Amino acid sequence: MKNVLDIYLKENGKDISQLMGRLNVSKKSLSEIGKTDPENYSVDTIVAIAKEMAVAPGIALDRMLEIRDTDVFYHIKSIDELKQKVKEQEDEFILEGNFQIYSIHQLK
Repeated sequence: MKNVLDIYLKENGKDISQLMGRLNVSKKSLSEIGKTDPENYSVDTIVAIAKEMAVAPGIALDRMLEIRDTDVFYHIKSIDELKQKVKEQEDEFILEGNFQIYSIHQLK
């Protein structure tokens, strides 16, 4: 499953590190949360995400469900983002910009 949380955060100019403190979880745990179905997020997680976005929890959840159910993907704009997504074994993403050709071993 695509990382719905990462996509939602990026749409709103945020990243996982900003949410880590609010939820008091590690980056790895948050990445795992992001790859689960938003319907299975805990209430605390949805509330923390909504607070970070300054929206109502229902609005945050609705948008994440919409991302889950559509062809919206994470847009990678830097080699560091690409390395992170390869490390996380992200299923699908979109590359934006000019990337040099790297072997898969260089990305790990």
